Amino acid sequence: MPRKSAEALAGEYWRRLKAPPPPPHPKPPAYLNERAKAIWHDVVHSRPSDYFDVPNQHLLAGFCFAAATADVVADLMAQLDPTDVKQRRRWNTLQIMAGRQSKLMLTLATKLRLLPTKAQAERALQEAEQAVPLWERHK
Repeated sequence: MPRKSAEALAGEYWRRLKAPPPPPHPKPPAYLNERAKAIWHDVVHSRPSDYFDVPNQHLLAGFCFAAATADVVADLMAQLDPTDVKQRRRWNTLQIMAGRQSKLMLTLATKLRLLPTKAQAERALQEAEQAVPLWERHK
């Protein structure tokens, strides 16, 4: 890494002193339920505080609502026995609902850029390939 000049160091120091503090993380909308608010909190705090602007907050609310709904559908599916003929129609209906919620979540996560990029995925794969297995670390 090249050495930084005195002027570059002074500029960084000045920007650090004069830069405004980052804005606080956005609060979840009041109409979200508790599970969706918890998902909102997790997603918002996984990114920098200025990542979600106002238009994206509406998409994020939709993503959180879809994720919370998908959790409810998964809980309902866990209570059913798919081999029971009497519960089969309900199972099929819930399976369709789960698929729709998953598709909606994928679309919104893509639009919000919450998913890792191809370059990030390739870098993680390369790091995993170069990593020394646990059983070989202490030889």
